[in-house]
Amino acid sequence: MKPDDVTEDFETVILNPAEYYRLPSEIVDDPRLNDAERLRLLEEWHIDINNKLSADEEGMTPPHARDSANDAVIIEKIAHARTQIDGIDEQADGVLAAIKRIWHRL
Repeated sequence: MKPDDVTEDFETVILNPAEYYRLPSEIVDDPRLNDAERLRLLEEWHIDINNKLSADEEGMTPPHARDSANDAVIIEKIAHARTQIDGIDEQADGVLAAIKRIWHRL
């Protein structure tokens, strides 16, 4: 989160994650969040961008090439962030499964 935006209220942040985080990787790195909250923020950010792009396509807002290019980059970074979180979950599941296998052998 930006240092000047002091809020711990998840429901406020989820309304506009881009207002509180500059990059999706900041969500991944935020120690105050669990993985479910991280994924939800990333999903909301992705939905916000898609809604904006849909409005642009329908002529509801004036298109800005620079904004669209930036949105494409953010969508790519959101996908990468999701992969990182999923990798963390898979790694944790793998460790847990290994412990269970060892336990059953005892």
